[in-house]
Amino acid sequence: MVVCMRCHTIQPLTVGGMIADVAPSFSSEYGRLCPQCMSDDIKIWDEKTCPKCGGKMIDEGDEEFWT
Repeated sequence: MVVCMRCHTIQPLTVGGMIADVAPSFSSEYGRLCPQCMSDDIKIWDEKTCPKCGGKMIDEGDEEFWT
């Protein structure tokens, strides 16, 4: 998952391997575009920071939900 710094969304982005056994993906996020707004200002999401408000999520032990 990557964070787009322009539209402040979390987007899936395949890095490495194959996409549906048809098209190879890129080996890094460099040169990729956000599928939402087409910005190239993306970075790997740390899975703990909200891209909209910058707040930190806290692991409460539940594998499916963070607060």
